[in-house]
Amino acid sequence: MILFVVGCQTTTTPTPHPLPPRVLVLTPEQYTFGQGTTIHKLIEAAGGVNAAATLNGYQQMNDSQIIQLKPDIILFSSTWDSASIDYWQQAPVYAELPAIRHARLYQLDFSLAEADLQAHYSARLATMQTLVR
Repeated sequence: MILFVVGCQTTTTPTPHPLPPRVLVLTPEQYTFGQGTTIHKLIEAAGGVNAAATLNGYQQMNDSQIIQLKPDIILFSSTWDSASIDYWQQAPVYAELPAIRHARLYQLDFSLAEADLQAHYSARLATMQTLVR
């Protein structure tokens, strides 16, 4: 909060809140999750904005589409191996993405194979909340 002193009176102007981060989830085949997916709901519930929100469902993206989304955070599905993530983050085509410039790349298990789906959802939500802050 910024405090301004005007004569003998004080007034406050709230400090603008930063925009929530734009989050993109990618599989190794560069599929992402748009509107109507559990991943979309998780990103929003965690306080982020789904960078792929203009898409419906599960769709494959090419390099230029990913670049246009300008994600602040990239979450790689658990099916990525570390060598592939390293290669991807060092690819010159992605060098200007905010997520690359600020090293906000994470690998997260989004599988829904667990028996207790509510517990699984809650655990993924808690993890995602720490990443988008």
